[in-house]
Amino acid sequence: MKVKSARDFPGDPPYTSDVEKFELNPENKLLPGNGKLLVAEPFMQDPYFERTVVFLCRHDSDGSMGFILNKFVDIDLEDLIENMPSIGHRIGMGGPVQNTHIYFLHNLPEYLDDSFQVGYGVYIGGDFVKLIEGIKNHEVDLSKVRFFVGYSGWDENQLDSELDAQSWYIADVDDLPIFDSHCKDLWSMTLKKMGGEYANLVNFPKDPNLN
Repeated sequence: MKVKSARDFPGDPPYTSDVEKFELNPENKLLPGNGKLLVAEPFMQDPYFERTVVFLCRHDSDGSMGFILNKFVDIDLEDLIENMPSIGHRIGMGGPVQNTHIYFLHNLPEYLDDSFQVGYGVYIGGDFVKLIEGIKNHEVDLSKVRFFVGYSGWDENQLDSELDAQSWYIADVDDLPIFDSHCKDLWSMTLKKMGGEYANLVNFPKDPNLN
């Protein structure tokens, strides 16, 4: 099934910058794919994706989809689901597509056996009702699940075009705390773990004209 586009901005590609990036523009060493991270380049001005880290759940010939890991909505899960206890987790703003729906990533394959793996130790889908009841009954380890409102989607070849324009850098998850909704500055943390030229990008201002 073709994934809806998360954005419809004019221009080709949508995130090219007119500003010289201080001759520091590292090339991607990894290919996009399930379980990879997309890390926004430092000057991206898109209101949804500025300095974000996106967990890719799918990337194939039909398009791509994933969830923003480091943006949040100002609402609690108990405000969205009746009789839901407080879970102490922030709800992620997964992206602008289907943003009236709740989605979740987890590492509970034994509990939600109808889910499928999208990365090492990361699963998507499963019986939502069972998950919620398990939370209510204290059967679920909340450190292994994250909730999102909406998701991020790209049409066929759209993400590849943005990668060619170096609007995104690709990273492995490794030991990054992607299930921790209280992690501070995941964007900088991810670039630093990538090392080398990528790590230097965290020092760049959001507006290159300020430098």
